[in-house]
Amino acid sequence: MSTKKNYCCFKCGYVSQKSNVLNHFKRKKGCSRSPNCKYSDEDIEYLNKHQFDKNFSATNIAQNISIENQNINNITNNITNNITINFPDKLISFDEDWDLGLINGREKMYFGFANQIYSPLLKMILDNELNNNVIIENQHNQKGLVFKKLNHEKIYEACDINIIIDDAMCKLNKSLHNMLDNILIDFSKQGDKLFNSRINEQKDFINQKLSEYQNNKETQNKIRNLIVDIFVNKKEIAITNQKNLLKDIEISNEY
Repeated sequence: MSTKKNYCCFKCGYVSQKSNVLNHFKRKKGCSRSPNCKYSDEDIEYLNKHQFDKNFSATNIAQNISIENQNINNITNNITNNITINFPDKLISFDEDWDLGLINGREKMYFGFANQIYSPLLKMILDNELNNNVIIENQHNQKGLVFKKLNHEKIYEACDINIIIDDAMCKLNKSLHNMLDNILIDFSKQGDKLFNSRINEQKDFINQKLSEYQNNKETQNKIRNLIVDIFVNKKEIAITNQKNLLKDIEISNEY
């Protein structure tokens, strides 16, 4: 596999090395939109431009979402805060995959090719209250509470912090792989060797990050602190889920 990084045109799906993609953008006659491209002209312009940034990262992705989407989120939050909604069964169990339904196509594309991926993606995933199934009080806790559905019962049980972090990292890895697979489908590029090569390069990068976490103690400690901080910052939402969205909760084990 080539060590040179490939880039792409998010409008037509053309993939090549940086110089070729830049020349592609400079052509007098612009390319045609792929019939399977689901991104707005604004999104395409943004992604085409910023993929060349040295620190291309999803860290501040929330700041780049359209005002329309922000307004929709605000309306949704207001409804959630002021109306009692009876959907306890929709809270995701700790042993299930997260709900990525609130992450739009532009954000998935951004995360799929970002350099900083795991912790920024976790923050966005936990913005969806249905994924807030972990309660960690502070950085010093050795255990947290996790929500599970067992034999049709809804319970919270104590869980070691390291298990929570390991689970989060594996789910993030799986989510990123799914996003990249969806990009192939969106652009109908399953048979395009160059595009597949670029996708596989990113998958290797994603797997490398997970491997570094699993095999390097220093990296484990750093990632542990980052992820625990994220869960601690989201604990109020998780506690609200526990109080308002669930009935007849059994607290098992000692927290």
